[in-house]
Amino acid sequence: MKFLITSDWHIRSTVPRCLDMTQEEWMNVQREALKQVGEIALENDVCDILVGGDIFHSENTATFECIYLVQEFIQDMWDKDIPVSILCGNHDLPQHSSSNIPRSAIGVLLNSKDVQNMNKHCVVKGCNFDNDDYGDSKYIFKHTLTIPKKDIPFPDIQCETPESLLEKYPKSKWIFTGDYHKHFEHNNLEGRHVINPGCLTKQASDFENYETGVYVIDTDDETVKWCPVNVEEVFNHNGEAKKELDATIENFVSGIKKESVTLDFIESVKKELPNHEEEVQDKVNHWIEESGL
Repeated sequence: MKFLITSDWHIRSTVPRCLDMTQEEWMNVQREALKQVGEIALENDVCDILVGGDIFHSENTATFECIYLVQEFIQDMWDKDIPVSILCGNHDLPQHSSSNIPRSAIGVLLNSKDVQNMNKHCVVKGCNFDNDDYGDSKYIFKHTLTIPKKDIPFPDIQCETPESLLEKYPKSKWIFTGDYHKHFEHNNLEGRHVINPGCLTKQASDFENYETGVYVIDTDDETVKWCPVNVEEVFNHNGEAKKELDATIENFVSGIKKESVTLDFIESVKKELPNHEEEVQDKVNHWIEESGL
């Protein structure tokens, strides 16, 4: 079996703050990235494309155009006999709850004619962001923050490591993850694998020189192939814009940080938001979107 593994598309209508592009140009970047994914799938003769969550950036920025962009890609792949299976990520689910799928952009996708739900995939077992029932599957997709030990910024950050996942799922030969935006592959001495495809496009200032892409996995001969997906994006190098961004983040942090907030700051803020008035929620969500986080 040969799969194309991808995740964290973060399709959005708003232009990331770090980019100096019009909305039309940004939508074309995302469209071209998906086109390259399709070309890689055809060139490598894969049997499936597996998308491990965070297809959309947020419920507020997933417009009709964004949804159609993904539907168009999946329909094109289906016409070429390559099914696409998708998984819900934390960014896809309002309040991070699977109960909200029907009123989300990914819920629209799952009701589309040619979209496969990875939860029902016959080979690779995937579960939504807030579901952890994998059974004894040999191949699993788990949308959870997984960081190689050498890349963890703080020793007590809340995340998985490739080693911890292999220990947690001892019967799994291949574990595919999402949420961490930098790609990596990890193999242990027993020939077991943890693969994280990273983000499909560059949506943060420190990703300007980073290579985005997808993995092609052949489970028969156990090969892992990295395939770059690099679309030209124009980054904003305006020093004043950076100062403004820094000030926005500083005010954001100082205004709502409190003892209960973990080091995964943005995720903690989002969990706290439902406890506040709608006006506060809108303002904080606006700050997060403007900051490109």
